[in-house]
Amino acid sequence: PLDHKGAFEVLNRHQWSGIFQFMGLAMQSLAKQTKITEFMDIVNITALARPGPMTSGGASNWIYRKNGWDPRTNAVAKAEYPHPLLEPHLKETLGVVAYQEQILNIGREVGDMSWADVTALRKAMSKSLGEEFFSRYRGGFVEGAVRNGMPAEIAAPFFDDMSAFGAWGMNKSHCVSYGLVSYWCCWLK
Repeated sequence: PLDHKGAFEVLNRHQWSGIFQFMGLAMQSLAKQTKITEFMDIVNITALARPGPMTSGGASNWIYRKNGWDPRTNAVAKAEYPHPLLEPHLKETLGVVAYQEQILNIGREVGDMSWADVTALRKAMSKSLGEEFFSRYRGGFVEGAVRNGMPAEIAAPFFDDMSAFGAWGMNKSHCVSYGLVSYWCCWLK
């Protein structure tokens, strides 16, 4: 079963040896900062331990929100959304962009981007082309978001955050498959 508490305790006790992906320092660092309580925690950490989410601050924000406390502000941390239009796309990751699919869905549904444009972004993310490539789509995204009711002063910085993520993020199916192998290793251990 994918809810075996003993499997999660392997990670919570920091017994990394032989655990797929968790022998790397980025995965260990994130796992040390929170308690793994469910399979999706493993999947989310797999996604967030990549240069895009680490650089954009998304990984830290997810940790704080999962823990319910932000040590930077010494206050309660909970999921936050720059605008209500983003909540359906970011709810499962506590308001943080963690997966390529989130970028594509937000581009289409919030920024009114064409299928051709979101396909170009998908390809750019898979090649780690990052902010320089993404910047050519900024104006169109902001215009589309404004048409959908998001103020430009929210849409523009949010697009910049998406661009930082695009420097290297993973798709969800990849993270789930990696997370499953990690979980199996924990269960076997």
